[in-house]
Amino acid sequence: PALAEGEASFAASGTGIRCVGKQLAIATGGKVSRLWVSADRGKTWTTREVPMVQGSQAAGIFSVAIQGKKWVAVGGDFQNDHKAEKQAFYSIDGGNTWTEATETVGGWREGAEWLDGKTLLTTGPTGTERSMDGGKTWNAFPVFPRMFGDVRTLWIDPENSDRMIQGSDGGIAISYDGGRSSDALSNMPLGSVYMLGYDMEEPYNIYAGLQDHEHWRGPSNGPMGHVTEQDWLAVVDIGARKTIDRIKLPHTVEGLAVSPDGAIVAVVATTEEAEAIMDGGAPRRVVDRIEPKRLFALNDPRRAAAIQPLQLFVAG
Repeated sequence: PALAEGEASFAASGTGIRCVGKQLAIATGGKVSRLWVSADRGKTWTTREVPMVQGSQAAGIFSVAIQGKKWVAVGGDFQNDHKAEKQAFYSIDGGNTWTEATETVGGWREGAEWLDGKTLLTTGPTGTERSMDGGKTWNAFPVFPRMFGDVRTLWIDPENSDRMIQGSDGGIAISYDGGRSSDALSNMPLGSVYMLGYDMEEPYNIYAGLQDHEHWRGPSNGPMGHVTEQDWLAVVDIGARKTIDRIKLPHTVEGLAVSPDGAIVAVVATTEEAEAIMDGGAPRRVVDRIEPKRLFALNDPRRAAAIQPLQLFVAG
């Protein structure tokens, strides 16, 4: 068979390709989503239709799990990751015919894995689910219920399936009871940076937009010849992908400050006008003038910031 126009495979969790003995299965998605199957280690191929959501470049099958004649396929649309429709299917005849799960998953899912002859886990940015009946329903007890969202990866101990490690935008959590409860590891100084920017100051400053969290400015060098933790300053929390493009600062951000009533302001220029920005990035109110004694440094709210009255720009 030949690829259809707009048909491709997603990298996803790496489980869009399965090798089981002589049998191979490759999941595709996009304008057309189906399974490519070989029973002779790739010498010949056939395709099998799966009624997964498809028709756009972001939709289709992202993972297939195989155990004998029992197959499970999960996926969805990564541009609409909360949609829970036509995203989980099971087959009991080796992928020839498919049935949609009656109690389906909670959105786009990128990976599925068998734990035993009846039990599976599937995971994606909006959560992790367990099936106790071979993928027919996904209503078993919650998995990592207290874990931060935007799940990115899940590891299952091959010798003890109750031991799991899940990674998300909030860090890593370990479970020893199959995901019913978990311990979060808070000692890993990691972040997901989506965008970087810089200015033309000397030394120049670097701006980092983080996924779903604060965005930071740090100098390329400090007064002592190196950069310390205290040199980094949170800029404004409006969504990483929008930070650098939407603020469009003309020069450097001198810092962030917070007025006594909690208004968050981004300090950038040298005029006497100012606007306040709330956390969501939308303008909250306009301030005619903010005196230096009313500004507090965000990285140390206890002390007044030594800043002259400045102009502040508001993101969209």
